[in-house]
Amino acid sequence: MSDSRKPGWITCAAFAAVALTGAYGFLEETTIRTTIAAAVLSGFAAFHLVAVFKILRQKARPRTAAAASEVALDSSVVARASVPLVHDRAASQTRADALAEIGRGDWASSKAGLRWFVENATGEQDWQILVEGLRFPNNLAPREIAAEALVKRYGTEGLNECLRYLDREDVEGNTHWHIQSVLEELYLVEDIPIRAMLLEISTAAKYSDQKPYADELLNMHNLSAGGQGVLKKTTQ
Repeated sequence: MSDSRKPGWITCAAFAAVALTGAYGFLEETTIRTTIAAAVLSGFAAFHLVAVFKILRQKARPRTAAAASEVALDSSVVARASVPLVHDRAASQTRADALAEIGRGDWASSKAGLRWFVENATGEQDWQILVEGLRFPNNLAPREIAAEALVKRYGTEGLNECLRYLDREDVEGNTHWHIQSVLEELYLVEDIPIRAMLLEISTAAKYSDQKPYADELLNMHNLSAGGQGVLKKTTQ
């Protein structure tokens, strides 16, 4: 049952729009006071835009995979034995179950299988599975789950692997936005110390290759100091 006291995404979007309009109005003047007011309103708008993104993510439902594949045989089409849809299959309870889901190859099954590793991944073997999930072709959903698992289960090492992936030249801008949004959600909603991890990547010699990217993220408003867990109550 939904809680009527929670603000909906439309309400949050409206707050953000009003704040941005106010910020624009203040920016038309060039005094110190108006500049500060515009910055405050911009931060207020960003806060509510993140809330909108979180609410919409929670409402989204995964698309279902095709129930059966078909093969051509003697100019006729023969349906292979059907596989239950993802939402009809039991949630992965063991590593074997999770690997079986991933082994099906479609994005919905891979996402379901990778979800098990968010709470259970450990060691080098699971690390490699998540690294491969982070590079899942043609769909962002498994990549988002793999990024979440890497950060939650492997901490700074996992976050650095996410940055290494995003720093590749062949990674599209849309992927950057989605994975960075996962990091922001972990920081603002789930109380994961993403900023502390980024600071470690920025200062430790072993992570020097990703220092520029870490510094860039540290300057983002949604990963600013003091923001950890600020949306937790809004989304509970």
